Amino acid sequence: MISFNPTELGSTGTSGGGSANELGQEDFLKLLVAQMKNQDPVNPVENNEFLGQIAQFSMVSGIEEMSSSFGGFQSNFFTNQAMEAAQLVGKEVLVNDPSISHISGSEVSGAFEASASLHGLTVAVRTAAGDLVRTLNVGSVKPGVHDIHWDGKTDSGDNAVDGDYVLEATALLDGEPVQVPIHLFHRVQSTTIDHNNGQVALNLANAESINFSLVQKIK
Repeated sequence: MISFNPTELGSTGTSGGGSANELGQEDFLKLLVAQMKNQDPVNPVENNEFLGQIAQFSMVSGIEEMSSSFGGFQSNFFTNQAMEAAQLVGKEVLVNDPSISHISGSEVSGAFEASASLHGLTVAVRTAAGDLVRTLNVGSVKPGVHDIHWDGKTDSGDNAVDGDYVLEATALLDGEPVQVPIHLFHRVQSTTIDHNNGQVALNLANAESINFSLVQKIK
């Protein structure tokens, strides 16, 4: 039988200011030493029981170290994201958004991904009200990511006026019409750092904000 003196663990039974119901690494070690000092000489602890206690101690120690390491990793990852996001101010990033705040005379670029071979692909540039401004005939495309470009002009060749526009892509897949998602480049105007939630957001020129992790490409 194993006996020990609880006073050897300290007045609270815990270390490091933890609650009385928690057993930390230091407490576990004190308990193990107390058991060895106070074990019954005629009935000492079995080797396998002792090894089991050592294994439990190693597991507790490993969990504490892993938790500490993971916390440090999260902190470093958040700091790196914040620094990288700050460097994107003034640059353009590719995001999953087909709308754009267009400035007359400027050009718009982006990309779309075809999961299969598509035919008759066209891109319609529309105003926020739905009026058609320009039709871009792309044609047939193979599976993969493809760049898309609008020179900022209307079908008549004039510069489109300032305003909000949306690019919509349609194509034929096995003879059936399908919608093809478009991703556009947007200029980053500023960043927002949320230390409480560990989030980094990019504030875009179209007045929208996206999580830093949603950036697909930088131009």
